[in-house]
Amino acid sequence: MKKLFFTLLPTIILIYGCSSKPPKIEATPAVSLMNAPQAPANENLSASFKIYKTPTSVEELQENVISRKNFRVKDNAKVVISVPVEQQRQEQKRALDNKIRQSGYGSGNKTQTQKDLEKSSQLDQGGDTTFSTAEYFNKAEQQIEKSLLRKNFIVMDRSKFEAKLRDRREKDRGSSDSEARQSEINNIEELSLAKRITSKEKTKMLQEMENKYGTRSKSGGREAGVNELVDISELIRAAQEGKNQADYILQVNSFDIGPISDRQLYISEQPKIQPLLLEHPALIDAMDTVGAATIVQPGYFGYLNAKLIDVKTGSIVWVGEHRVESENVTDINVSLTMSRQVDNESQVQGAVKSYNYSLNQQERATKQAGASTQVQGLDNDVQMQRVTHYNKMLANFKRLLSLQPQLPEWHYTFNVAQPVIKPSFPSEFTLRNLERESNKSQQKHSQYLRVKDRMGRHQTNLAKLVSKELIATIPVMD
Repeated sequence: MKKLFFTLLPTIILIYGCSSKPPKIEATPAVSLMNAPQAPANENLSASFKIYKTPTSVEELQENVISRKNFRVKDNAKVVISVPVEQQRQEQKRALDNKIRQSGYGSGNKTQTQKDLEKSSQLDQGGDTTFSTAEYFNKAEQQIEKSLLRKNFIVMDRSKFEAKLRDRREKDRGSSDSEARQSEINNIEELSLAKRITSKEKTKMLQEMENKYGTRSKSGGREAGVNELVDISELIRAAQEGKNQADYILQVNSFDIGPISDRQLYISEQPKIQPLLLEHPALIDAMDTVGAATIVQPGYFGYLNAKLIDVKTGSIVWVGEHRVESENVTDINVSLTMSRQVDNESQVQGAVKSYNYSLNQQERATKQAGASTQVQGLDNDVQMQRVTHYNKMLANFKRLLSLQPQLPEWHYTFNVAQPVIKPSFPSEFTLRNLERESNKSQQKHSQYLRVKDRMGRHQTNLAKLVSKELIATIPVMD
C-alpha cells in the first residue's frame, strides 16, 4: 500500500504544477478620451484713421515773398488785376472760336475766317485738357479779389481799362491809318492810269484795301479776340489817366494747377494703427503680401506768381510766389478691413484623434493581455510570463493615461483687403483713361463725370488756397 502511495505522488505533483488557478490581476482602468479644444473665434481687426491736412509752411511762404523796405499799402488804395499770359491766350482763343461759330465756316469772308481758324489753332496748346488751369483761374481770381478786399484795397474792374486801351489805340492809329490808306489809294490810281491794271482789278484792290483798314479800325489795331491788357506798359498808362485811375497793378505772372508724383503713405507709421501692429506683429507681413502696407495717394499742386506795381512810379513794391499741394487742402480718411482666423484647426483635431486612437489601441491590447492570464489549465511558467507581460502593458497604459498630449499651438492667418481712401483722386494716367473710355457706355460716362467733378472741386480748393495765402502777405497799414 505504501509502495503504491509513493508511486502515485510524483504524478499528483506534476498534475498540480501544470494546472494552477488563474491569478488575480489588477483591472485595466477605464479610458477617458480627450475632447478637441474649441478653436478661437475669428477676430475682426478692422480699423480706420484720418490723415489730417498739413498747414502750409509760413517760413517757406515768407522766403518766397519780398517787398520794398518799409512799404505799406494805404487803406482804400485802388488796384487792377492783370491776368497771366496763359489766361489771355485762352480768352483770345475762346473769343476767336465764338467769332468763327457766329460767322459760320464757309460763308461770308472766307479769307478772314481761315485766318481766324489758323490763329485759333496756334493758340490751342493741344494735348489733353483734363488738367487745364484756365477754367480754375476764375476761381483763383475771385479769391485774389476777396483777399485784396480784406486788405482794404479798392479792386477796379479790368473791363474799364480794356475799353480805355481800345480808345487809345484807335486814336493813335487813326492818323497813321489815314496816311497809309491814302498812300495805297494813290498807288492804285497810278497803276490804273499807267494801264498796268484793269478796271476790274482796280475795284478789287480798292475793296481789299478798305476791308483791311476797316478790320483794323473795328479791332483797335489788333486782331479780334486779343486781350487788351497784354502790354503792362500800356496798362500803367491807362491806370494813370482819366477818371478810372489805379494806384497799383497786381500783375499775375503765372498761375498753374497740375498733377505731381504720387504720395506714398506707410500705414505702419500711423499712430492709431501702431498698437494693433504691436499686438499682431504678423499683420504687417500680411499687409505687405497683398500690397496694402502703403497708401498711394495721387496728388496735385497749385502755383501762383505775382507782383505789385506802383502805377505812379512804375516800380515793383512787392513780389511773391507760392505753391500748395493736395495734402495742404484736404484730409484723407482711410478704412482698413482686416480679420484674424485660425488656420490649423484640422491639425489640432488630428492630434487629438491620434491620441484617442492610441488610447483605444493600448486599452484593447492591455485588456487582451489581461484576458490571456485567465485561461484555465495554463502551465505555471506560461501563466507567469503572461502576467508579467500584462503588468508591463498595464504600466504603459497608465503612463499614457497620465500624459497629456502636446497639441500644436494655434496658428493664425490674416485676411487684409485693399484700403478704402476717401477722397481718392485718380492719377493723371487713370483720369485720361477714364476720359477715353467714357463714350463706351453710360455707366463709364457717369463714372468719368463723377471723378471729374470731384477733381474739379479739389483743384478749385487748390486755386483758392494758393491765392488767399499769397495775397495775404502784401503788407498793409495797420
